[in-house]
Amino acid sequence: AAFLLRGPENQSLVYPVHIFWGIGLGWLHPMNTTVYCTIIPKGQETELMGMYIFCGTVLSWMPPLVFTLLNELGVGMNVGLASLVMFFGGGLGALFLVGNYNEAVQYARVYSNVNEPDMKYELTERNA
Repeated sequence: AAFLLRGPENQSLVYPVHIFWGIGLGWLHPMNTTVYCTIIPKGQETELMGMYIFCGTVLSWMPPLVFTLLNELGVGMNVGLASLVMFFGGGLGALFLVGNYNEAVQYARVYSNVNEPDMKYELTERNA
């Protein structure tokens, strides 16, 4: 967007660019949550979703702050929007550190089965 929308002469591009922007971000957040939920072991949903929400919001103030500071210092808005690339770059760098999704799902299944109480054992133990 920062490279396409450089001034009033590009006003006709605002809506097409933001349609794609909205589609791109519209599926991103539900998919992130869905994928994360598939790798959470049973019994730890509350704990790990709390961590997910915390990590997702702890630095959410930083990109708007950088954009606002650049805008208030008189830097062009296209540079302010382009400054967001460093946050996307940091996220992309962190993404390369993430392990294999299939291994994470398998680990969650195994861990869930290990920590799941054996109901038959509990019932026979109480009756004995």
